[in-house]
Amino acid sequence: MNKHYLILCVDDEREVLDAVIHDLAPFRSHFELEAAESVDEARATTRASRKLLLTGQAGLEATVEAVNRGGLHYYLAKPWKLETLQEAVREQLTDYLLAEDGENAFHYAPLLNQARLFAAIHDHPFDE
Repeated sequence: MNKHYLILCVDDEREVLDAVIHDLAPFRSHFELEAAESVDEARATTRASRKLLLTGQAGLEATVEAVNRGGLHYYLAKPWKLETLQEAVREQLTDYLLAEDGENAFHYAPLLNQARLFAAIHDHPFDE
């Protein structure tokens, strides 16, 4: 397997960014975790991705706008619960890997939604 996957977290508050990176530490065994404090810094790092918005500042109208026009895949409000954040990331990683790299998704099984992963492998064997 020669692909390299990254979980990029972006927040303009360093303390919040550090907390998110800390909460996602279990994913480090298979994914690189990066932090960016600005959109420009994030753009220098990004490639094909799934986007999860975690915010405590946006009102309903701004959130709807971000979801509808920003190509977001998931939304979480601050403050977050550890389990909710990790589950949202797990689901987004599962979606991404099944769509983009199904043949190698099994390598990441410990950190993915295993029921969905195994169902996908069962329903669509990758060696056909």
